[in-house]
Amino acid sequence: LLVVIAIIAILIALLLPAVQQAREAARRSTCKNNMKQLGLALHNYHDVHSAFPAGRMRTTASDYLGHSTQTMLLPYIDQAPLYNQMNFTVGFNSAPNFALGQTILTAFLCPSNPTTEGVDYTGASAGPDAARTHYEGISDSGSGRRGTSSIVVSNGNGLFFWNSKVKLRDITDGASNTLAFCEVVSKGAGKNDAPAWIAYGDGIGTINGINAPWQTNGGILPLTHNMYNGDAFSGPASFHVGGCHFTLGDGSVRFLSENMSQTILTSLTTRAGGEIVGEF
Repeated sequence: LLVVIAIIAILIALLLPAVQQAREAARRSTCKNNMKQLGLALHNYHDVHSAFPAGRMRTTASDYLGHSTQTMLLPYIDQAPLYNQMNFTVGFNSAPNFALGQTILTAFLCPSNPTTEGVDYTGASAGPDAARTHYEGISDSGSGRRGTSSIVVSNGNGLFFWNSKVKLRDITDGASNTLAFCEVVSKGAGKNDAPAWIAYGDGIGTINGINAPWQTNGGILPLTHNMYNGDAFSGPASFHVGGCHFTLGDGSVRFLSENMSQTILTSLTTRAGGEIVGEF
């Protein structure tokens, strides 16, 4: 009997890693499909509006509560009823809009990412939380920033920034050589350290590489940092081993290594930089 038990224990020990790998492969496949659907939605939006949606809709320098890229894509991911309830004459944080923004949308969530709790935009732990997104548009090859209303990527060299209306013809580097969306994760200690799908999204830059620590003007982001109270330089990151998924301007999805050349990553970010990328 002891021999049988020992054999069973050995088999379980051998099979468990394989089962875990199979589960992660399934989660990674779902994540890739989510980002593929974002790419499809992006092009359907372009077909209707002759341009990609803005990274953030703003009307004045002080109006930092504009609506996000994800909000504008809702009708193209089977969420037209949710979109039709939005009031675009006021910010995302207005009571009716914020209530809609608490809707959890699996299309914006990577199943490998264990963090699904809401994002606290109210500053009160007991207040309502906005539903999270694990995907954001890329604005710039520099240090994409989040944190204060005064920090704005107003003329990013990527596809999504303040009031951007990038057309396919503007992507002279080629849509298949230009990054559109990336995975993002919370790197801080609190639930503020993450994006919400309803909120503005002009903060993703690629200067720090893939799966790198978030940066501040003073160095690596401390664990106690709340990115909505300071200058956080955010970048692409995921819970997948070795890199993260990116949706490109042509709607395709690629998994890029965290060890890839920073020069290539920067070149892939710009829409009209004139760089010659080659294979990646």
